[in-house]
Amino acid sequence: NFVKERLHSVADVSTLSWVNALLGWIWPKVNAALTQFVHDDLTVKLQEALPHPFKSVHFSRFTLGKTTPDFGPIEVIRHSDCHVEIDLDMCYLSDVDVLLNAGTVGITLGIKHLTFDGRLCIVLRPVLEKMPLIGAVKIFFAAPPKIGLKFTGLASVAHYPGIDRLVQRTVNDWLRS
Repeated sequence: NFVKERLHSVADVSTLSWVNALLGWIWPKVNAALTQFVHDDLTVKLQEALPHPFKSVHFSRFTLGKTTPDFGPIEVIRHSDCHVEIDLDMCYLSDVDVLLNAGTVGITLGIKHLTFDGRLCIVLRPVLEKMPLIGAVKIFFAAPPKIGLKFTGLASVAHYPGIDRLVQRTVNDWLRS
C-alpha cells in the first residue's frame, strides 16, 4: 500500500531545459545582481575572517562568466495534502573572472574556475486552501554542495601559508549559510 501511495505522490522526474534556456537569457542580469551581492556581503565576511594585513581585501574584478548553471533533473514529491517537496540537481561549471586584491600589501589572488554541485530542496508547507496557497517556502541543500575553486596568482601569496584554504573555507561557509 505504501509503494502504491508513493507512486501517486511522486511526479515524473524530468529535465528542466526550459529553465536552463530562460537562465541563459537572463544571465547578464543575474551576474550583475550577484556581483553586487558579493561586493556588499562576501567582501565584508572576508575582511572579518582574514588576518590583520588583509583587512582591506576587496574584489578588483568579479564576473561569473558566460557559462550558466544547469538545473535538472527535477523530482516533485507530495508528502501529504499540505506538504510538497521539489528536489532538483544544480551543477555549475563556471568560467569566472575574479581578482581579489589584498589591499595594502599589494597581493592579488585570482579565481579562474568555480564548480558548484548540489541537490536543492524546496519545501512548500503548508499548502493551503485559500490565498496565498503556500504558507511557507523553505529552501536548502540536501547535503552541503560540493564547491571547488581554482586559484590563480598563488605564487604571489606563497609566503602567506594557508590563505587560499582560508578563502576557500570562507566561501564554502558563505554559500552554505
